[in-house]
Amino acid sequence: MSWQDWLSDVPVIGDVVDVLELLGVTAAAAAVDYESIRDAMYWTTDSATGLDTRNAMLSSASINPVTFDDQGVVTSGLWTDPVTGYTSSDPSDFDVDHRVPFSHVASTLPGFADMSDEERLAVFNDKDNLEVLHDAHNASKGDTLPDEYALEIDDGETRRRFVESARSYAEKMHIPMAKPA
Repeated sequence: MSWQDWLSDVPVIGDVVDVLELLGVTAAAAAVDYESIRDAMYWTTDSATGLDTRNAMLSSASINPVTFDDQGVVTSGLWTDPVTGYTSSDPSDFDVDHRVPFSHVASTLPGFADMSDEERLAVFNDKDNLEVLHDAHNASKGDTLPDEYALEIDDGETRRRFVESARSYAEKMHIPMAKPA
């Protein structure tokens, strides 16, 4: 007996499976194909400023005024990673990252699987969930969820601001900050 068959034999779960089958929804159809969705995501351009999300975030996070090239790409400024303290004037040293990982948002946001590409892009580009981090730090952080990641932040004030921002975004989107139990 497979684990799916075993779960279907549990009365409440079996009833849910039966209802979903009546509606023509299979587990595979209900699941979000995260890799395909993630591959389709990109930084969108704000028509008012002409900046894409990455460059807008770099511009607003810079300690010094930024400079742009002819295409609206940030070429210099001064950034400090809020967690590691790494500072650089080279924008290529920094990533724009999701506080609550996009993979978690995609898997827990009610109705995400049914959203249009434009709606998903809006979620992906939501500045309430973005921050500028040193690229090496971001790579080591990966898809760590906020509750786990906060434990790695040594500075109490930085940890508090991160948790507050992540919690505010999670509440706004009606998603958990941690993996559902």
